[in-house]
Amino acid sequence: FVATSSVGGVFKNLVTSNNGDSGFTLRGDGTTDNLVQNLDSYGNYDAANHGQNADGIAIKFGSGTGNKVTGARLYNNADDGLDLWQFSSPITIEHSWSYGNGKNRWNDSAFEGNGNGFKLGGGGASVAHVVNNDAAWDNAGNGFTENSNTGAIVLNRNTAYANTDAGFFFATGKARLARNLAVSNKGGLDKLGSATVSAANNWDSGTSTPSFRS
Repeated sequence: FVATSSVGGVFKNLVTSNNGDSGFTLRGDGTTDNLVQNLDSYGNYDAANHGQNADGIAIKFGSGTGNKVTGARLYNNADDGLDLWQFSSPITIEHSWSYGNGKNRWNDSAFEGNGNGFKLGGGGASVAHVVNNDAAWDNAGNGFTENSNTGAIVLNRNTAYANTDAGFFFATGKARLARNLAVSNKGGLDKLGSATVSAANNWDSGTSTPSFRS
């Protein structure tokens, strides 16, 4: 599914699976006031590019305010769960899950999927996206990453668990992280730069593996 320069779109309860590129895409300048709610996007794989581009949801190569993703479930895609590459306006991401992305489920001998749970930028855009109450686990890359976005991204109450790289990778920008949880990520709980503001996260208190209660 691809929408170009969509205005006021309401995309609810959609399933986008097993496509030859990203499952759900918003792109183009003038992409404004769109709501993506309760999207399930999984199993997407671009064979021609060996999994390099097929995300669960891609909002990229564009601009426009008032866009929100809520309640999305993004899993088992060849590339990233969510990708905001070269989208130059803030997007709100909340109450969404991203897991199992970037794994070679297609026996592609030249597989190139990145496998980040939430890729929050890239390509030169400096944008203050807002990311609240989300979870990323079992991804082949980072759980949450700025991907070179130097903007003041806000991340509150998110969880990164058992990702192959870092739970939270924000090494170059001015992101603000508060009340987030990172557990058992192979590349470390967090990788933060000197301009990043980090407070009340479990790594700030030195608690690397909190006790979970079910």
